Amino acid sequence: MELTRKQEEGLKIVIERFLNHDKYTVISGYAGSGKSTLVRFMIDALSAHGVHEETDVCFCAYTGKAAQVLIDKGNKNAMTAHRLMYKAIPRPDGSFIFTPKTELEYRVIIVDECSMLPRKMMERLLAYPNIYVVFCGDPGQLPPINKDDDNHLLDHPHIFLDEIMRQAADSGIIQLSMKVRHGENIDGFKSNDAIVLPKTELNTGMLEWADIILCATNATRININNEMRRLLGHEGEICDGDKVINLNNSWETFSENGNALTNGAIGYFYNPFESYVRTPSFAKIPFNEIKTYIGHFVTETNDDFGTLAIDKKMIDKGEFSLTSKQKFLLGRNQRYASLIPYQFTFAYAITTHKAQGSSWKNVLVIEEKFPYQPEEHKRWLYTAITRGEEKVVVVR
Repeated sequence: MELTRKQEEGLKIVIERFLNHDKYTVISGYAGSGKSTLVRFMIDALSAHGVHEETDVCFCAYTGKAAQVLIDKGNKNAMTAHRLMYKAIPRPDGSFIFTPKTELEYRVIIVDECSMLPRKMMERLLAYPNIYVVFCGDPGQLPPINKDDDNHLLDHPHIFLDEIMRQAADSGIIQLSMKVRHGENIDGFKSNDAIVLPKTELNTGMLEWADIILCATNATRININNEMRRLLGHEGEICDGDKVINLNNSWETFSENGNALTNGAIGYFYNPFESYVRTPSFAKIPFNEIKTYIGHFVTETNDDFGTLAIDKKMIDKGEFSLTSKQKFLLGRNQRYASLIPYQFTFAYAITTHKAQGSSWKNVLVIEEKFPYQPEEHKRWLYTAITRGEEKVVVVR
């Protein structure tokens, strides 16, 4: 495989910085520009300097889905960033205490989708001694919703790849993403793996075909999820096998694989039944109870989180059962913090912000002009299109 000129320059930089004992290097590049290829050449080159891929190199990503993508691509020692940096200690009641690891066993760590990594986790990773970190990310994607989480790594990268590799140039998904990035008109675009259609051609067959449906606004998300559940015969209360997404980070909840339950984890809820939890009177919750659904949650990547109690009101109406004050009153006491139900909602359709760091074989994009300004809209559409692995359909 031939490297582009930019990749060859980048390879020299990343090796030089390693030999100079620099703490980290940032590789920025658009979809199809070969960030992963550059990293593979880097690992091969580092072997001449005593770095062994089997024992010294680790790949990580913020979300479980992104970590699974790394595993599927054959990257050794791939895992979530949380699993890399924290260890879970079980309590007698079945819950966990998570504590930061004091040292890591690797010499080189490659962080994929680095814009997703919260700033505090980035700082913790860089605090480990004798580790060289390579951050990889796409500057065309949307920034984090929470501005305090933005690590700004891609603002001033050491290496910027903007040449599309010959191997990727034939991809319609890459061609379409480039047109969006360059601000070109995409109406009528058609290739073997990407097509742009007017909204008048949107039909239920497209909804059922997609592995995920991406949109911009919550109103559209809710409408599509309702329609998908109707098509599946899942109207009303949550049903066995409904597709759901977790809305908050739950760092003390681990799967059988040792991964934490992160914001944006998508999966399926099995054998649900209605229940409730009793709450202390000081929380001032009506009737001293929170209505829940109890069920078994397994992610798309087969991370099994066992039985969870999720907020019934969030599923039914899209509203939290607890006010911020009530959640604070329960959460400040470890004895009562476990009473707070997990926040999930349906996930046949999700917003593109929630899709960051993930990819699916077949992606349907419902383009919406509102609520973004032109430049942000361009990044939104680029991010949505590049979530597709095999086929993307954009309706606009």
